[in-house]
Amino acid sequence: MKRNSSAAAALLDGSPRRRCWFCSAAAGLLLLAASSDAALGATGSASTISANINSIPILNGSNFKHWKENIMIVLGCMDLDLALRTEQPPALTTESSTEAKRDIEKWDRSNRMSLMIIKRSIPETFRGYI
Repeated sequence: MKRNSSAAAALLDGSPRRRCWFCSAAAGLLLLAASSDAALGATGSASTISANINSIPILNGSNFKHWKENIMIVLGCMDLDLALRTEQPPALTTESSTEAKRDIEKWDRSNRMSLMIIKRSIPETFRGYI
């Protein structure tokens, strides 16, 4: 499998940027995300989205397995795990098709939203490292 180049994946890929226990523990999240191929579909209402995000516990030193499972379920159910499951599409060129532009927009949105959800579920002191 090729290395995933999303910002979320870069955080979790075991790169030398890891500076804390969170980053070390979160590397397992990328492995799980890379092997996951089931997206359950997006949720519709704002209250459902809020409930999904609020169901993710804040990561601490003892709940990584539970936290990771919740992150993957929420991102999958919200159809926001594309950036963790697939390679970043090639950069746009003047010859890029409408479909290629759409693919990049979908991937960028997935990457941005995944990072926001992950940041919300970690202690504030670690958010600056992402």
